[in-house]
Amino acid sequence: MTILVTGAAGFVGRGVCKALHDEGHRVIGLISQPSKDDGSLAQDGMKVQYCDLSKKAPALDGIECIIHVAGRTLRNGTPELFLKDNAMATGILIRAVEQSHVRRFIHLSTVSVYGRVTVRELTETSPMHEPSPYGLTKLLAEEFVKGLAASDISILNIRLATILGIGAQGHLLSRTLEKARQSEVITALNPKEPFNNAVHIRNLGECICQLVKMEKLPHPLVNLASRSSIPFGDLVKQIVKTANSRSKIAFADNPPHSFTISPHRALEDFHLPLWDCQKTISTWLAEEGV
Repeated sequence: MTILVTGAAGFVGRGVCKALHDEGHRVIGLISQPSKDDGSLAQDGMKVQYCDLSKKAPALDGIECIIHVAGRTLRNGTPELFLKDNAMATGILIRAVEQSHVRRFIHLSTVSVYGRVTVRELTETSPMHEPSPYGLTKLLAEEFVKGLAASDISILNIRLATILGIGAQGHLLSRTLEKARQSEVITALNPKEPFNNAVHIRNLGECICQLVKMEKLPHPLVNLASRSSIPFGDLVKQIVKTANSRSKIAFADNPPHSFTISPHRALEDFHLPLWDCQKTISTWLAEEGV
């Protein structure tokens, strides 16, 4: 299958490209402008197309499936940039898809669309409370994607939390690891609460490969997380121990409660090969060299 992956120069985009290419698909990586990562994609046998989605649509001749990864991340944007790169850019891409022969469109979204989570376990039908500007623009992008269903295009919005792997930065676990490496004091909030809000980039790639080859997608929306959880305090202890750190851990409860992400739909309806949380964390720590 010929697949276009947007945001191919980024951490997640590169991981998705590699997984699809290794599976035997013809992969075209879409990049907004030339960068130092272009050569690695070409060396791996993938083609590169340059296009700034916030300004124009890419060429879609021969494309059968699109994995839409591109977007402005929470840690490097403003409300104006979130609107331009998450919502408006997706709208431009969607209008081009409607005039193309693309038959499947998978969009990587975020659990940030839920805003302030008020439930113990987050599901696809959980209520939304005051999402941030970032979450709102990703939700608007989801709405654009949903509109493709009227064109008889198979669509899926995937809501993700933390994605682990070499090159991932800015999330809670990477900050915790950095503190452990510096032997700084680490505060672990709600240590007894279960945690499964992470997916390893390799596991995400496995899931994407399965979704691409499925004859029919059972739902237009799915949340992804680890299939099982571990207490957050135990996770922090594992990071400190694996890093041979002298960090002291300060445990504290911090209302409101923490939450987990239900893997039920991903496992029972999509039959996705989600890793358990222990494998997700251990694989990431091994890659980090600790």
